[in-house]
Amino acid sequence: HAVRNTGGTMEMTRNLVADNARAGAYLGNKSAHGTIANNLFTGSNGEIWGYSGSDVELRNNVFWKSRQAAVGFRDSCRLKLTRNSFAGNPVGIVLYSQSKVSAPAGATAEGNHYWQNAKDTENFEKEASALSGDPLFVDAAGGDFRVAEASPFIRADKTTVGLEKPELLLPLWQAYKSGIAVTTETEEEGGTAKASEPASSVSTTPVNGSDSS
Repeated sequence: HAVRNTGGTMEMTRNLVADNARAGAYLGNKSAHGTIANNLFTGSNGEIWGYSGSDVELRNNVFWKSRQAAVGFRDSCRLKLTRNSFAGNPVGIVLYSQSKVSAPAGATAEGNHYWQNAKDTENFEKEASALSGDPLFVDAAGGDFRVAEASPFIRADKTTVGLEKPELLLPLWQAYKSGIAVTTETEEEGGTAKASEPASSVSTTPVNGSDSS
């Protein structure tokens, strides 16, 4: 996993999270709280794994070409998914539950964008406010996730879907593709974690707990 929250409060913003053997961000075994916003997730074995009673808000992220379902979580979670973009994934959002029925009211989705996923959602009812259509990225393969003026990301109410300042992540993409290490230093017990790239940050307030994943 790139980031693990095993029972604390997190603020994870403006990171490139790419090509992890497991999840981009793991939320469990104890309930995780906080916000994951304005991050680009791509190429991991699932970008968000949610467990326990995690109630993290996922807002204005782009989930692009995950190897597995972009966001997968147990029905015990109370995630809030708002104005994210799910593009080119096997599944955008999947709910894992014993009963295999639509998601309970504990998890909510509002105004997310879905494009060219094999499945937009699985075992989770896609919201009535969902957006679709070509996002018109300037050059996704080159890490430029800015969008053209005709993009469905630019809403009539002036709120933005997907990354709010995608230009800030372009240097991270260029470093990633050129093999320059851009790492996140984590203090498991110290109370904070800070990314070395100034455009990015991950802060956590942990509690004692173990994680077997």
